[in-house]
Amino acid sequence: MRNKINIGRHIGGDSGFTIVELLVSLVLLLFISLALMQTALVSMDATTKNMIRDEGIQVAQQKLDQLRNVPYDDLRSVYNGTSSTVTRKLRNINQKYAVTNTISTPGSSVAIVRMSVFVSWTWRGEIYNTTLSTVRGR
Repeated sequence: MRNKINIGRHIGGDSGFTIVELLVSLVLLLFISLALMQTALVSMDATTKNMIRDEGIQVAQQKLDQLRNVPYDDLRSVYNGTSSTVTRKLRNINQKYAVTNTISTPGSSVAIVRMSVFVSWTWRGEIYNTTLSTVRGR
């Protein structure tokens, strides 16, 4: 008895992918990858923006802490309306913060002053700012 082997049985059959199916799957994979990359970029930008904002709040808090240690009688005469620039390095970004102090008397009280620190910065063409205030007695 002879065993017949049919070698040509699978050649030209329906098994496997056509070139069109491969191209369609590659295009779909490309669109999914682009969507994921865009999501990652938006997330990284939001993270950097929040990091810069948090640093701006920290700059304001440090300046307010410095003002708390100034003698009461020197606050209005020396530190009212003063401005300065603080530069911080965040993830290889040199971020500049403009800091302005304001000392005011709320109402008619002479024994109480309001100390405010206004911090502003620019990120990607937009101006952001924060203000921290506290009240101090004699």
